[in-house]
Amino acid sequence: MAGDVTPDEAQKRMLRRTMRVFAVGWLMVIAVIGFWLVGNYVDRRLDTRPIATIVLTVLAVAGGVWQSYRTIMGVLKD
Repeated sequence: MAGDVTPDEAQKRMLRRTMRVFAVGWLMVIAVIGFWLVGNYVDRRLDTRPIATIVLTVLAVAGGVWQSYRTIMGVLKD
């Protein structure tokens, strides 16, 4: 039948979904650390400490939350 999925295919699909969800955490960590570093660099160069660091870190968190939501919703739709 067209709708039949072998156990091997189901396992692969579940592994792909799981890896996408695990990637969400790494995405948040990398985005926050990266934007914090860039904000810190900009603040030192422009002597605006800590404005750029705060703004870029907040943007990283907001972007990470948005991307996490999109990823998890995509996984739930599959």
